[in-house]
Amino acid sequence: MEPNIINSKFNNTSLLSRISNIIKDVLDYLIVFIIAVTTGCGWVYDYNLDLTNADLYTYLQNMLIVCVIVRLVSFDKLNSSKKYIGRAIVAILIIVTYSFYNTVRVENFNKGQLYIFLWMLLWILLHDDKRTIWNKYVNVVVFLAVMSLFFYVFGSILNIIPEYNSAKRIWGEWKPDIIRNFYYFYYESHYVRIGSTILWRNVGCFAEGPMFNFALCSAFGAEMFIVHNERTGNRKIDSHTLKRTVLIVAILSTLSTTGLIFLCVVGAICTIRNADRFRVTRFLKRHLKLFVTIVFALLVVAVLSKLLSSNGRGSLNVRTDHLFASLEAFLRKPIMGCGWDNSKYIYKFMEHKQGLSVGLPSFLAYGGLLLSSIIFIPIMQDICELEAEKKNHSVRSEEKNNNNIVSFLTHQNKVIFELLFLLIFFFTMVNAYPIVWFFIAYITVDDSAEKVNID
Repeated sequence: MEPNIINSKFNNTSLLSRISNIIKDVLDYLIVFIIAVTTGCGWVYDYNLDLTNADLYTYLQNMLIVCVIVRLVSFDKLNSSKKYIGRAIVAILIIVTYSFYNTVRVENFNKGQLYIFLWMLLWILLHDDKRTIWNKYVNVVVFLAVMSLFFYVFGSILNIIPEYNSAKRIWGEWKPDIIRNFYYFYYESHYVRIGSTILWRNVGCFAEGPMFNFALCSAFGAEMFIVHNERTGNRKIDSHTLKRTVLIVAILSTLSTTGLIFLCVVGAICTIRNADRFRVTRFLKRHLKLFVTIVFALLVVAVLSKLLSSNGRGSLNVRTDHLFASLEAFLRKPIMGCGWDNSKYIYKFMEHKQGLSVGLPSFLAYGGLLLSSIIFIPIMQDICELEAEKKNHSVRSEEKNNNNIVSFLTHQNKVIFELLFLLIFFFTMVNAYPIVWFFIAYITVDDSAEKVNID
């Protein structure tokens, strides 16, 4: 009887473990789903729905608390070294100190950023392989992308599928307008005009194209450099290839210049990473300085076209205006910043007094060096660690310059992802949204970016 009793106990324990893992996975998916859709979610601005940003933030915080409790009850441990625990403590000290001195929108910052960030840190620390969180985020965004592309193609372009209803929406400085709602997965709300032709932008369930593009680009960057960072891989089509294809098509359908710049940068990185596989890219590797110079020049042109495009709002660039206004506000109050979400202060230096259109520069203005250090300290620490690691490897002098670049682009996936995220954050006003604080929490405590791939 004893063996049977032991086997029974083992089976019960195994069953409870599987149930516990399922519950934790479901909670993780709910959390990353809210993180994804909260980035300018169109549902909040749809008058047909009784939903607010405050509701989503409350749901997110409650889900984080429940998930942390479940993981603690199931005896999950803080899975990070002392170094990363120390980084978390430093981040907590930074954000708490800023919260103490901040006098603008205090309640909004504490509820929307401080508390959620603290729970996110603990939530991420309780994961063994923290990249699995980004894997779930990617899966959620891919699902949203598939649904949006379906209604974008068959609803807006081909006009085969009728809309579910008409939604009254208000967003930013725009007046309330009536838009077509395709079952809450896709809103026909944003377009660009070329001559007399109107091209609808795929905004998914978001309020406008740039917000959806931010979710797509962050997911694509995570899929490429965090979730599945294999450099050579195989040529067969697998789930990762399908995910990347869906995300690329969705990014292009947003008609976002930021998205195009992002894809160009990722494409250049992948070209260098796989230089040994093709004759053309081997040539580029041998002439890497020239190749990088050309790519950089093309990116400068693309960025300038981004900055100089006013989308029908006049010849003077709106984003350039907002960029320099944010920098001016930062220089006036460089240490503590002008106060959280204090756009009125930045408006003093703006000619185009409308919703801010730049993210990272305005974050710098709001938080000053103090709060901004919560982003830059972990990134600089990761870069310094890379430099220290590089010194441990000998490189032939005639190949040193090229190999430094290739080695960085080939092996340092986490830093590449961090810099790519900052690129899209620079051009997108998402300061207050949970996705930014999720990113900060992740780069603060993650120690698993260089592990084997997630399959």
